[in-house]
Amino acid sequence: MNLTQPSYLNQIHFEQIQNLPWLDTLKKTALEQFNLSGMPSIRNDNWKYSNLQLLTKQNFHLQPALDSQSKAMDLPNLFGHKIVFIDGLLKPELSNFKDIKENVEVYSLTSALAAMDLKPYINQLAKSVDHGFANLNTLLLQNGLVLKINRDTRLSQPLHCIFYNTTPGFSNHLRNIIITEPNCEFEFIEHYYHAGELNYVTNSMTEVFVAENTKMKFYKLIEESQQAYHVSHTLFSQQAHSQTYAFSASQQGRFIRNDISIQLAAEHAACHLDGIYLTRGKQHVDQHTQIHHLKPHTTSQEYYKGILHDFSRAIFNGQVFVHYDAHHCDAKQSNKNLLLSDKAEVDTRPQLEIYNDDVRCAHGATVGQIDENALFYLCSRGIDVATARQMLMHAFAQDIIDAIPNLDIKNYLAGKLS
Repeated sequence: MNLTQPSYLNQIHFEQIQNLPWLDTLKKTALEQFNLSGMPSIRNDNWKYSNLQLLTKQNFHLQPALDSQSKAMDLPNLFGHKIVFIDGLLKPELSNFKDIKENVEVYSLTSALAAMDLKPYINQLAKSVDHGFANLNTLLLQNGLVLKINRDTRLSQPLHCIFYNTTPGFSNHLRNIIITEPNCEFEFIEHYYHAGELNYVTNSMTEVFVAENTKMKFYKLIEESQQAYHVSHTLFSQQAHSQTYAFSASQQGRFIRNDISIQLAAEHAACHLDGIYLTRGKQHVDQHTQIHHLKPHTTSQEYYKGILHDFSRAIFNGQVFVHYDAHHCDAKQSNKNLLLSDKAEVDTRPQLEIYNDDVRCAHGATVGQIDENALFYLCSRGIDVATARQMLMHAFAQDIIDAIPNLDIKNYLAGKLS
């Protein structure tokens, strides 16, 4: 059953979620919007480079494999407290978050709905996203992580959440909620991984509420199967004097659409977005960012790099909105791309929309190939062509890798450049 057929939607079992009237209303509205607008098409300006015909013609289901846990033998190992989801289901026996000594609460979405009031959080940021994947995610809202960081918490180790896919043909719709209270500082890793070369769909949305005086480092690592489709949207709301560092790495997946939206909703909120995308074969990576400067004295910095091989294609669309009341804000945006093949293609579109003349804003984008003079110089020193190209690729990516605060992630990604 493909994602657009009524028979696919008939697989939904709403009784798996608590009987909450507000949630039922949310799902019914999402169903109405999904039936009205369907899946995104190239006629939509934000999706004009993303041809979804191959995805929507395939058959997918909502049931994970019964033996999925037995396949979870090759989990990526990064330093920190591990939270493991297998095919959308939290697996405490494979996790070690119970060892957290600090004041942190970890739930699956289903258990969180029974334990706490999520109405002020679920879909409060995602309601601004109006396309078929977002509506489908809300309609199928059953699985995902809910994380609550209580007031004055300083985590000594990162929280590493692994979403591990093991079932071919499975469509995994995840809704994650991260709630912080004031004066916190922590690192969170959202990591998508797979058990073998499987054809499946990940459709995830993560809503992050960053309280005042909170410092958060957020890492998103997309390492799906080379046959998989990944569509995700991460949305942040930042309060006064909060600081967010958000890094994303899109490395593996047949089709990747990775969106990030940030609302700087109070004075002196600041965000720093870094990202890298590495494409090979016929991969398609579509990276969209939105930053909304809503209040005065807010700051944003954005720096993305892409390295493209073979017949791959990448899209970068970075939008910065400076709203009427956002006096004295500072926004910088840069996107640089390296093409390692004559057949690779990239479309880059940095955008500024400024409704205030008392600001400092700048943006830029570049697309280029390997410097032939640099390549000739290295080869003239006895280095073979393949090694020389590898060295120049590493040099291109080095500054963005070096800027990663987390040493484990820095070393992990440096190894992936080989």
